[in-house]
Amino acid sequence: MRFKLRIIAAAAVLSACSTQPQQTSSGNTSAQAVPAARHGDMGIPRTGYADIDFLRAMIPHHQGAIEMAQVELRHGTDPQVRALARRVIEAQAAEIRQMRSWLAARGVSPDAQMQGGH
Repeated sequence: MRFKLRIIAAAAVLSACSTQPQQTSSGNTSAQAVPAARHGDMGIPRTGYADIDFLRAMIPHHQGAIEMAQVELRHGTDPQVRALARRVIEAQAAEIRQMRSWLAARGVSPDAQMQGGH
């Protein structure tokens, strides 16, 4: 039962990011295409720059995946699921570093001011 609840929770988190934004003719994602509701749900104010908004939203999303995987490592017993959790932590941490680095190289704080909390 606990395993099923973890799977349902993971599916809910992943489904929150399933909307595909539209791209402009130059190939860049339009800031207007990033759904305001998605940022509102996470309490992350939009800047109007799609790249920055995307990365600032993805950092806490990835951190949430890491936290979920850590719960699995503390409480899970299935070796395959535990191995997956370790890979999730490794991959998500690397991507967080990459996103923070991209933002820092442009003088942008990776930590958006949260409104209401996530």
